[in-house]
Amino acid sequence: MSRRADGRKVSEWRVRFERFQRAGLSVVRFCAAEQVSVPSFYQWRKKFAARQPQASVDPALFAHVRLIGGASVAAWLPSGTRLEIPLSDARGLQLAIETLARADSERAGGVPC
Repeated sequence: MSRRADGRKVSEWRVRFERFQRAGLSVVRFCAAEQVSVPSFYQWRKKFAARQPQASVDPALFAHVRLIGGASVAAWLPSGTRLEIPLSDARGLQLAIETLARADSERAGGVPC
């Protein structure tokens, strides 16, 4: 038999996660300050993540812009690799953002960004 969280607990944890985001503390220190267990923190975080719809990038969310000059976006990866995408290549930029978001999500254990 599964146990469902009551609305009061859900609200309490939602507010707690908002405080956590502002606190800038590690999970262990935050939980100690809040007097809650670390396993409870992760259990509730997993519950909230399951409630969130999986984000997919909607091409309509990308704004059309007019570029002036040869502007580009560059990123230096920890390995030393430099990634540079001309802003005139909107599709390439979109693919790079989607790929980075997917890789970040996988590295974070499947939690959407």
